[in-house]
Amino acid sequence: MRKLEIGAIYKHFKGNLYKAEDIATHSETGKTYVVYRQMYGEESL
Repeated sequence: MRKLEIGAIYKHFKGNLYKAEDIATHSETGKTYVVYRQMYGEESL
């Protein structure tokens, strides 16, 4: 498994690009999540 780099851009296996923004922890379950921003379409502007 690769180490996540905040600020790095990753390519999903379906081809879209995403930028890792931060790591978050769910307040009730304690699960760890990646906060990301899509780097395609109108929402990425």
